[in-house]
Amino acid sequence: MRFTAEALEKRSDSKSSKQLLNLLPKILPSDPLLARDTQRFKSHKQKPATVNLEKRTGVLEPSKLIPTPSLANWNSLSPVGRDKVSLVGNAQGRLAIAEMENELWETRFLTVPFPRSNKVTQIGVSRASSSANLIHSPHNLKVFFQGPNTKFDLSELENVLGVGPCQQGGFNLLQYTTTQSLVLLKYDAEGMPKTTVALDLTAPEVANEKWLLAEGKEHLVIASSGFLSWMHSDGTFQGTALHAEPTSLGLSPSYREISALITTRDEVILSIPAKKSNRPPSTINLHCNSGGQPLACFTNDGCIVIVDGMRGYLYHSSNYAHPAATLVLPQKLGNPEGVAALGARGFVVLGKQQLALFE
Repeated sequence: MRFTAEALEKRSDSKSSKQLLNLLPKILPSDPLLARDTQRFKSHKQKPATVNLEKRTGVLEPSKLIPTPSLANWNSLSPVGRDKVSLVGNAQGRLAIAEMENELWETRFLTVPFPRSNKVTQIGVSRASSSANLIHSPHNLKVFFQGPNTKFDLSELENVLGVGPCQQGGFNLLQYTTTQSLVLLKYDAEGMPKTTVALDLTAPEVANEKWLLAEGKEHLVIASSGFLSWMHSDGTFQGTALHAEPTSLGLSPSYREISALITTRDEVILSIPAKKSNRPPSTINLHCNSGGQPLACFTNDGCIVIVDGMRGYLYHSSNYAHPAATLVLPQKLGNPEGVAALGARGFVVLGKQQLALFE
């Protein structure tokens, strides 16, 4: 029996070892301890097969858990370019920012107080020599642009309804003017104003709604309570209804087949613009939640990641009709707060003081 134990310890994954493990309880069927110990050994040595992101099918588990800085309660996660992610959180009443690259953290604190609503929207802005963070507070409709060598102060702007990234670099602000109109303020990655575009788009009680926006090469997407609109390069709009307030908005990385990924409190929706401007966009309901707030993002190679509680799904860019893989998150991660793309194919999930890394 000792020889058998030593052989199994060295070659537990071989075919002969698996056959031997199945036979062991039958040698002494009257010995319940042998059956119990054999099952424990199998559970420990022969874990359920998981598949890494190269194959993208089956069951996916995080490759590692990365501790986040313990100086703040982090509740917002955003990508910064392809190889960084940033966190924004509350550090004893102040705004704190932490950026991770190659699993190394850099943390800085802002002099502004954390919003009383305990909610912010942030965008990581990738620049030539460094990175910056654009932070929007829906509580007071203010924005803060922070980063090394930042030369432009945007904190004096009033009535900023929403912020969003631009795939060509830089970012956009949506502002409600004193003449009760909506304008799009375009900035480069350094925070320098570029252009201002008046939008022929109105909605009641605009200041009391949540607004999200994202800009691609030829499209601008705006989402708010009850609707989503695609704005084309010629200024025309295509709209569709949303049944709840949007909580996140992201654009696919492909310019050829552009699509928008929207989450609400109970759904994950994919929106695809129609080729003709007089047609509404197509809508695919990818997921309905199971009791919690669903999270979703595109990976940098175009796959879709959906996280709902401690489980999730991954959709290949070639088939958004059916998930190709199931995600399993460890219980010690805690309640997921965000998900973001990282690297060429991977992504991270923000939990309580940890990031789950899928690479």
